[in-house]
Amino acid sequence: HVLRFLDNHDTDRFLKEMPTDLLTYKQAISFLLTIPGIPQLYYGTELLMHGNKSKFDGDIRLDVPGGWPGDKENHFTKEGRSDLQNEAFDFLQKLLKWRKGNDIVVKGKMKHYAVNNGVYLYERYLDDKKVVIVMNGTTNDVEVELDRYSETLGNSKGGFDIVSNKNIELSNTLKLTPRQTIVLELN
Repeated sequence: HVLRFLDNHDTDRFLKEMPTDLLTYKQAISFLLTIPGIPQLYYGTELLMHGNKSKFDGDIRLDVPGGWPGDKENHFTKEGRSDLQNEAFDFLQKLLKWRKGNDIVVKGKMKHYAVNNGVYLYERYLDDKKVVIVMNGTTNDVEVELDRYSETLGNSKGGFDIVSNKNIELSNTLKLTPRQTIVLELN
């Protein structure tokens, strides 16, 4: 298996600065945890640690705040993190737990389609089970024509979206909000 990563100790951090929302973060984490290979997470990604190697090499290797008596901040606890950091931490934890018990994304094969109107769709499948990942890479609402993906979707009428924790019905089209990601376990 190949190791997959968004960043590491030799590259800029995936987040060069603290984000104001988690749309891009959630999309990247969803991608990393659903493609084939072994995902590698650089420490602090779960806490939205950011850094730019061009500032200085140590900017990407800062300590995680907390863990020692007298530290002003402690990102090791929910109370020590911001609401945005807790949302990022919880999202990553949810997807990791789902991935851990899911042979489809750990052992399954992948089929993907060319990006169309800023939307990327791929499937992970194993035996007769499928997970379909849909990503809107644009900052606009998009309506996806699903007949293009009939080979993957087959007769499925929907499934459960791991990201939103909601059932999603599939008909002729699928509406996506800006930068929305769906990780859909097909029925």
